[in-house]
Amino acid sequence: MQKTYDKKATAHFAEHIYKNAKMGADSIADMLPKIKDGEEKKGAVSALTAQYTEYDRIASEAEKVLISMNVAPKEENMLVKMSAKAGIMMNTMTDSTSSHIAEMVIEGLTMGIVDTTKRMREAEKNGCDEKVLKIGHELISFQEKSVDEMKKFL
Repeated sequence: MQKTYDKKATAHFAEHIYKNAKMGADSIADMLPKIKDGEEKKGAVSALTAQYTEYDRIASEAEKVLISMNVAPKEENMLVKMSAKAGIMMNTMTDSTSSHIAEMVIEGLTMGIVDTTKRMREAEKNGCDEKVLKIGHELISFQEKSVDEMKKFL
């Protein structure tokens, strides 16, 4: 017997996962060309590229769920995207070392973990589909591991 779930709660949480993962991937894409320092640059670029790939995979999973529910995946609004882009530009203007970029990434990851955890608790209470909750757990777990990985560049 298939367990029933609340479609609105499921779509709402899947959309959050999609936006969070797309925003993470976009931010990494904006940061990658800014890394300027020597020895650690290669490791930082490699770590961020792997994070980009995982964000893209998670966004794709959430997108598939949304499409299966006949919901068009929506990215973050343009004002939020431009604000993030400007923040990255300003933050890396005077310091684009691997250490500073790692600090910025850790701050972004931490915000993502907190936001997704709060929204997941709400989604669980509202009867979200287990499949989408699993994707949310994957996102949080990935972000927590990424925080630990980025610490080595501080």
